[in-house]
Amino acid sequence: MENILIVEDDNSIRHLFARVLEGEGYTVQIAVDGEEAMDALDNTPPDILVLDMNIPFVSGFEIIRYVRGNDAIKDIRIIIVSANSNVPGTDEAELADVVLMKPVTIEQLRIMVSRMAGTR
Repeated sequence: MENILIVEDDNSIRHLFARVLEGEGYTVQIAVDGEEAMDALDNTPPDILVLDMNIPFVSGFEIIRYVRGNDAIKDIRIIIVSANSNVPGTDEAELADVVLMKPVTIEQLRIMVSRMAGTR
């Protein structure tokens, strides 16, 4: 089963996503900010990254550029989850596999993760 890293600074969203995905049988790591996300990417890279773009310390934009520019982790599938309506038009959104706009339903999350898990 796939390993998923959820990077989300909103506590309730983070825990809801984790609970749902763990219930689907995925192994889930959590990062509350960009620094924790970078540590996780370097130490225990996930198969799928569920990434909020507006997070403290290291932005989701920087994280996407880091992942895609690093040969060791460039194939991680990235699902952006953002409330920022400007995100879909960015270069970084083009580097992601999927962009979901908040509010994201549990069903949308399940479907997208399932699709990403099936692409390996």
